[in-house]
Amino acid sequence: MIKHFFLNGNSKNEVSPAVCGMNQCQSGDVFPRHYIQRHVLHYVTKGSGKYLLNNEEYQIKKGDIFVSHKGDFTSYISDEKQPLTYIWVSFDCAEPFAKLLSQKVFSAFWATPLFNKMYDCRNSLTPEWVMCATLYDFFTELATHQSNTTIFEEDYVTRACHYIESSYAEQIKIEEIAATLGISRNQFFKVFKQKTGISPQEYLISYRLKKATELLQKKQYPQKEIASRIGYTDVYTFSRMFKKKYGLSPGEYSKQT
Repeated sequence: MIKHFFLNGNSKNEVSPAVCGMNQCQSGDVFPRHYIQRHVLHYVTKGSGKYLLNNEEYQIKKGDIFVSHKGDFTSYISDEKQPLTYIWVSFDCAEPFAKLLSQKVFSAFWATPLFNKMYDCRNSLTPEWVMCATLYDFFTELATHQSNTTIFEEDYVTRACHYIESSYAEQIKIEEIAATLGISRNQFFKVFKQKTGISPQEYLISYRLKKATELLQKKQYPQKEIASRIGYTDVYTFSRMFKKKYGLSPGEYSKQT
């Protein structure tokens, strides 16, 4: 069952709401593929389902926001066991606001009271004003959450790199670094690779081998000792990894420097 109400979308505000509504889907309901004419935010208040955006498919559940932009083709499928209910609002906005909506689907339980307020403003004497104010509140909260996430992720990577660079000669495990940061191994792996383009293990190997080149250039240490100094217990593993990265064995590299 779909309920909605219209708002004055002709204002010159940077955020200009048009339509707000709630859709209480039945088991297995399919909302047909359609063309999007404005930005649309959908907030899942209950159940789960699938969101089909252009040629991509996303799983959506309670607490998720799924986003559509002008020019998109979308459809939704309600789960048969847990039917989907969501509140939506369509609006026009200035570019800075649109840039905050680059993620197609994201979890946002913090937005529950804001979307409830958006839908409840149909009973207000000034629904456009209430809706505009609530959308501004939403974008303020969204910007804050995105900023905090970015800061935390960059801090994780910086701390992880410092940890590796100060402990590379030891038998480091990725799980230990994640535990030091207070996050799961999977989260650490994902954040590190997003920020650096390589995995934590690849960064560790690369840093160890860089230190190996510095020691080889000094021509003071046998390969076995160099391997030990950079965290390898097996000289053959060290030699294999070195050649894989530089195209030369440690001995060949030493002769050329």
